[in-house]
Amino acid sequence: MTVAWTEANQRCVERVPVIDAHGRISATALTPVALEEVWSLLADFPLPPDDDADEPDEDDGELSDGRGGYTSRGGSATSVGSYAIRRVMELVEQIAARQTALHEADWTAWCVRLGQTLELASDDAEIAAFRALGLNPLSPLRAAPFRPDFARDGMTPAGQLYEETLDRVAIAWQVDTLELLEA
Repeated sequence: MTVAWTEANQRCVERVPVIDAHGRISATALTPVALEEVWSLLADFPLPPDDDADEPDEDDGELSDGRGGYTSRGGSATSVGSYAIRRVMELVEQIAARQTALHEADWTAWCVRLGQTLELASDDAEIAAFRALGLNPLSPLRAAPFRPDFARDGMTPAGQLYEETLDRVAIAWQVDTLELLEA
């Protein structure tokens, strides 16, 4: 961004970098992701996400049918709502398993990627189905067993950063005021 101002009758011009909410400098808008893509963007952290992150996982037993539903390996299509709870909670479990194994030096970068990636999935039909149930699927991630020791609670800077990240995601998902799930 170029900023111009006048000082002592002299025109000054300076280029200033713009940093977005995710810490990216002069970045373009991020495109939304489907819930089924989220884990592929997080799984190999701290490595950058693969370029082929939108390919279906061969081990999950389901494939997208291209309409927001899933086709099991047996071939029958199912609605988004019937699998929303299972798929969202599976993602929560995967996130918890990954983040409890992280080194503290990677924590800030993890919180940035986690928040950014989950926020991009806010318009996913499975998140909307969870909203319709009146439940906050992120609440188990606040439980101590789902967090690394150094971010076990909000009393540490690492814990505060994590809780702020979950707060932003909950607001983006519109689940921040919904009933909490017990871990």
